[in-house]
Amino acid sequence: MKKGKQFLLDTQILIWLMRNETTKLKNKRLRFLDENCFVSIESLKEMAHKLAIGKIEIEANPKRLLKQIENFGISVLDFDKDAISALFNLPFYKENRDPSDRAIVAHAISKKMVLVSEDSQFRLYQKDGLYLQRLK
Repeated sequence: MKKGKQFLLDTQILIWLMRNETTKLKNKRLRFLDENCFVSIESLKEMAHKLAIGKIEIEANPKRLLKQIENFGISVLDFDKDAISALFNLPFYKENRDPSDRAIVAHAISKKMVLVSEDSQFRLYQKDGLYLQRLK
């Protein structure tokens, strides 16, 4: 593992990478891709749900999807006791009721990782210890 910051990618960023939607990532600050990049297992659960309801089109074979993620140099983080503890302690904000978002935020906080996202809702959690890099 490289030294330096560790980045946790939000689900939407991962989807764009998996679908090779470089236009959506164009002109974004992508330095994080040269660092230690991770995704939460929660993002994979969220992607499976969105795939099942027809909200996204991505690789449907889990083995191939995990290989794609690995080929990008991204590691998958299991949700451990520290992440669960952070989730239990995370305040609830009525502006963001998405359980996947809350789990990903808790995961980033528990691991002291920088969450990379385009979602403006994540700013709510910065006062709770979230390090955030928004793609503008």
